[in-house]
Parts: sequence; structure tokens; C-alpha cells
Amino acid sequence: MDKKKIMIAGAAVGVVIIGVIVYFLVAGNSGREKTVALKPENWDAPFSTSKEMIDEVFAMFDEEDMPATFDVFLKGLESGKINMVWKLWELRRQCPQGMDRYNCNSRILAYLMRKYPGAGGEKLATLVKRYLEFEEVMSITRMSDDLTMRERYDIMRKKRHEIFQPDEEALVFGMEEAKMDLADKSAAFFKETAGQSGNQRVKAYEEMRKKAMGRYYDEFVKDEPSFDRYETEIALRDTDFSKVNSSEQAALTNSIRVRYFGEAGAARMAAVEKQLAAEDQAEKNYEAAEAKFLKENPNLTGDAKEAALKKLRSQYMGEEEADAYARRKQYEDAMKAMNVTP
Repeated sequence: MDKKKIMIAGAAVGVVIIGVIVYFLVAGNSGREKTVALKPENWDAPFSTSKEMIDEVFAMFDEEDMPATFDVFLKGLESGKINMVWKLWELRRQCPQGMDRYNCNSRILAYLMRKYPGAGGEKLATLVKRYLEFEEVMSITRMSDDLTMRERYDIMRKKRHEIFQPDEEALVFGMEEAKMDLADKSAAFFKETAGQSGNQRVKAYEEMRKKAMGRYYDEFVKDEPSFDRYETEIALRDTDFSKVNSSEQAALTNSIRVRYFGEAGAARMAAVEKQLAAEDQAEKNYEAAEAKFLKENPNLTGDAKEAALKKLRSQYMGEEEADAYARRKQYEDAMKAMNVTP
């Protein structure tokens, strides 16, 4: 259970950090983004207002999932329903293959300012320009390979503090920052409430999440996978599980599963769990038989040895599972030989 708690508490941090870093890996490797050396001031250049340009950008970008008005867009940013960076990348994917980054981004800016005319479009264009400047700065920022993912994220966060106004940064990165805050507080929560009853911890944990996520809580919960919530509750109730026998543990687990996945879902999970337990036991039985066989046949080598072990594996696991087991062991052995933990 301790390992599960560590994984749950750290999962949000890992996902957020990896997601942010991937932005810049993608930007650096995209074929349409290589041909123009950019400078942040380029984004303040005037846009073409020709009918041809307007027709081009609306044909290229206007889609049903774009907010109808700037007010709708702004409310989406404020609540976390809309991620401006993801939206920008969705638009970028509509640029023709081979179009350089400057021309692609310039057309996106032209489109947004005409899709949302007036002060709203100007504000949105400013947010995009700030992000483009941040993206450009990060593309030339070199980080030591010795840095952790969290240290890399902190460098990126410091860089964007230098570029964005606080209210602008909240619109672009607010949900991301709230998730980081929640991840830190979740890790502390598990340590500070260890030993408390499940009901007490579950209630306190949700109150902590609401406070940490703030205005983003509703959208955060909407997007949260049921399985993540289920695993978190199981971890929060570890004290409850430790006080009952195995049959009562199974009953408690099933009641929680029914609440999150329904009767049918809980039944499927139990069936899969039973199958996995059977496969695990079969592997243990085989490994004991393998050890005994090798002890009794110390002179067996080469193809004869492998053929005998393959037959033994099939007896305990079935042919398909035996082959999968052999491939996994080969992979693990190769990783160990390279001093890498698989």
C-alpha cells in the first residue's frame, strides 16, 4: 500500500511535468517549425488584412469546437475547461505540412483577431504572443541532464514568470499550477493523516482537493478518470483494510468498486483480478518446478535445456502464456545486463 500511495501522490506531478516538457520536444522536431529563426518581437508585426488572407485563415482554422465568442473562450480559460496551449497546438496541426512556424503562427493570430474582433481578440492575441515568446525562450534554454523533472519544471516556471503578467499566466497555466499544488499537498496529506479512519481521510482529502484546485475544481473532477478516484480511495482506506480479515477486505473492495463502476464493472474487475492471481500463482509454481528441474539436471545445456524448460513452462502456464513469460524474462535479463531496471 505504501508504494501505491507514493505513486498516487506523485502521478499528477509526473504527468504535468512530462506534458509541459513534451511541448518543447515536439516544437523542436516538427517539420513545419524548422525553417525560420524567430525573435519574439516578430509577433508584433502587422498582419495582412487582405480578403485573401482572411478567407485563407477561416478556411484553415474555423471549426465547430472553437468557442463561439471571446467571452465563452475567456470563461473556459478561467475555469480550466479550455487549455490555451492545447488549443494552439490543435490549430497548428491545421497548418499545411511544410509551412514554417512563423507563417503558421501568424495565420493563427490573424484568425483569432478576426474570429473575436475588438478588445477580446486583442487580449487573446496578446496571450498567444506571450506564449510564443515563452516557447521560443524555452527552445534555446539548455538544461543539465542531471536535473530532475521537477527541477526542469521549476526552470520553465521561472522563465514564464519573466514573460507573463500574473493574470495572463493564470489564464494560460492556471489549471497546470493548481494540479502541481494538489500533487504536493496530496503527498503531504498521505503522510500527515496516516492511521486515521477511511471515512475521515476521504472527507478531508476531498476538502483539501477543493481548496487546492480552487476555481478549477469542477473541470478537474469532470476530467478525472473513475479508476484514479477509485485507487485513491483504496489507498486512503488502508487503515480500514488493515483492521479486517481477507474476506472483509474483499467485501470492502467490492463495495467501493460498485460505487465507482457499478455491479457489472465490479464483477469484471473481480474476474480480471482472479485471472491475474491465477497467472501469478502459475508462474510461482513453474519457477519452483524450474529450480527443482535444474538442480536435478545440472549437466543439461543448450537447446536441450531450453526445450525442456519450454515444455515445463507450457505445462504450468499454457503455450501462449509460457511464450509471453519467456519473452519477458529475456527482456528483464537484457536490462539487468545493461544495469538498467526495467
